[in-house]
Amino acid sequence: MFNRLTDQQRRAVERCKAPEMAAFLDMLTAALAAAQGKIAVADTFVEVSRLQGQIAVLSGLLGAINAR
Repeated sequence: MFNRLTDQQRRAVERCKAPEMAAFLDMLTAALAAAQGKIAVADTFVEVSRLQGQIAVLSGLLGAINAR
């Protein structure tokens, strides 16, 4: 998903590394950890699927931010 970014999108991802965005990155990291914790105790297939989607998106976004 984050492999084919436009120049505008790439600049937006780069701005996420700015010191003033630390709270945002902390929030994304906490949301990822929470989703990973919830998936271990999820009761239904629907809940597992939803959490897998959240984990994939959050991991991808954090990976794109940290890789740049």
